[in-house]
Amino acid sequence: MHFDKRNIFFDKNLLTFIILMNLVFAPNMRSKPLPEPKSKKSVEVKKCESGERAERGSKIKLEKLCFEEIIEKQFSLHESMQVQDVYKLLCQAEYGLTHVGADIIYLPKYFEYEYNNAIPNEREELLEQISPDGKLYRINFGAFKARFGDAKKELLYKIFTESSREFKHSDSLDGLIEKWFEFKKINNQKNYFTTEEIANFESDIVLYNFPLVHHSPEYESKNRPAYRIAHIDIVKKYLPQLFSDNSNDANKSDIRHP
Repeated sequence: MHFDKRNIFFDKNLLTFIILMNLVFAPNMRSKPLPEPKSKKSVEVKKCESGERAERGSKIKLEKLCFEEIIEKQFSLHESMQVQDVYKLLCQAEYGLTHVGADIIYLPKYFEYEYNNAIPNEREELLEQISPDGKLYRINFGAFKARFGDAKKELLYKIFTESSREFKHSDSLDGLIEKWFEFKKINNQKNYFTTEEIANFESDIVLYNFPLVHHSPEYESKNRPAYRIAHIDIVKKYLPQLFSDNSNDANKSDIRHP
């Protein structure tokens, strides 16, 4: 499993401690069962009213997908999906952009580097819904670059940073655990992964207390992911500027921390 070094829940000292503990107590720790979420409240993953809604004047259609459809679409869009990549999706749907908080002073450099190295891709979807409530989306750099070039790069960064302030989340693991349970039910029906693959990955995330992770090497190799997570309210806020040829942000290329 590839841990996200920018994980706000996981610093180096803690990681070192857990690895040492794992070496000493691995047999006992790996038998630790997956905890039941403390809250019995149902996650908003079961109710599903499908359908597309177009944002007026934006030429963008936003899909309203339920949890099962989100998972299904991810498999249709991206090759070589691993259990790790589904789990990463669940983390993003639950925690949004908070995992980059620890390195906030480096956000402009991360963004600039990834955007500049993204390859324009007209076949890639611009927006991918990742949360069942329809609030969080991935904005793909390749699709964005193919559509807007570098002219609206700073506007995209503004959407990203404002989204990080807009999204509020709980530090509880309950929501993530509930999403994981729901995915396992879906997997039992769809057979995306074997029971053994799910069990092996689950033992790791329980052992490491549900860490944030990178995409799998297989996914990275096939898809070259480059995106940022955005709150749909912030996306809608900037749609007029995004599709305006005379936006004040159109000619700015340098990204600065707000």
